[in-house]
Amino acid sequence: MNFYKSLITPFKNFEYKGNLDYSGFSFEKYYPLLGIKTCEVDFEAYREEDETLMAYAYIKATLLIADSRDLTPFEYPLEIETDFQILNSIEEEGEGYIYKENAIPLEELILLIVKGEIPISPHKEETPLPESGEGYSFVDEDNQSDDKERVIFEEERKEEES
Repeated sequence: MNFYKSLITPFKNFEYKGNLDYSGFSFEKYYPLLGIKTCEVDFEAYREEDETLMAYAYIKATLLIADSRDLTPFEYPLEIETDFQILNSIEEEGEGYIYKENAIPLEELILLIVKGEIPISPHKEETPLPESGEGYSFVDEDNQSDDKERVIFEEERKEEES
């Protein structure tokens, strides 16, 4: 469903309240987001007196996300309430989402908002941390070359043993 910037005036808003369906959508480029099971949206786009295009969104969704610790999918409840600008170009002053075209796909805009709220390393509470110890090391600028040499040495040793 699209809404059009040119049709929104200080006297006429665009409003949507309902559920968005992402069942046929490809989430390949949105990793760790694997899918959106439910997405209830209350959305309004409006113009302020100075012609700034603004939007309000309340989103309540159930996401399917890959666990950052063991890569298993799990359901992640999300509730967002946000106000933002809809900008025409990167040069325009303000913070928000940039849409050069007149038509703005509501599903895409909501997906961008949702993606921005996913934690960097999402995981289930019960997923244990990876075991530490042998085989793990911390690499920084000072010991990066030493670590590469150690890995090469260990690989050569394993080859000799087999």
